[in-house]
Amino acid sequence: MLKRLNNFLKEADLELSTEKTKIVVFEKRRNKRRQRKWKWGEQELEEVDEIRYLGYILQKSGSDEKHIQDRKKRVTIAMKKTWSVGERIFKQDYKRRMKMFGALIESVALFEAEVWGLNMEERLDRVQRGYVKWILGLDMTTPNYILVEECKLIEIKEKVLKRVARYEDEALESKKELLKVDVLSQPDFLTISHITPQNIRKAPHMTEEVKQSQVLSQSNPLTILQLMVDDG
Repeated sequence: MLKRLNNFLKEADLELSTEKTKIVVFEKRRNKRRQRKWKWGEQELEEVDEIRYLGYILQKSGSDEKHIQDRKKRVTIAMKKTWSVGERIFKQDYKRRMKMFGALIESVALFEAEVWGLNMEERLDRVQRGYVKWILGLDMTTPNYILVEECKLIEIKEKVLKRVARYEDEALESKKELLKVDVLSQPDFLTISHITPQNIRKAPHMTEEVKQSQVLSQSNPLTILQLMVDDG
């Protein structure tokens, strides 16, 4: 791997900064890290358990957990900072304050959603529901299904699935064969395993067509995601 990188850098007339370069070995082993040494000339490269690349936290286990935790933290900060602005300018204007949520808070939550979207993550939806209860002056014990139904909320996890489906569709239609191979090689990217009856029941706002499509989608894993995109 390092030899190929070295050849590429020579052809491109580039130089590697060993001080900034880190190596992550993706493996599911939970035991102590193997005694591996990575050499670049006379310099030794550091192996780490995680690294942030283009804003996304890559973990050696392949888990999205730290990135999702980071998203939740950033979303909470964004919500607190925009709250006073919305309260002062829009007051009780629900529609405008929800537009503010979409522009300043939801956009933070959906960052890199195409990567982690099939996890059916609930934590970011809790932030959204808390925000709506907050601006409406509702008790925090208000049942979520009532909130979703009465306010016609489109929850974050549904928007995430739509983004995943669009990304997958565009990737498969791309002229770049490497991109197609990358998508098709993912063990769970094209499966229905993450969209279970339990997960569907957690989202009562989903259309009946999406729920009914679960049976049909056993033969075509893209069915349920495609229906959600078309429905939107």
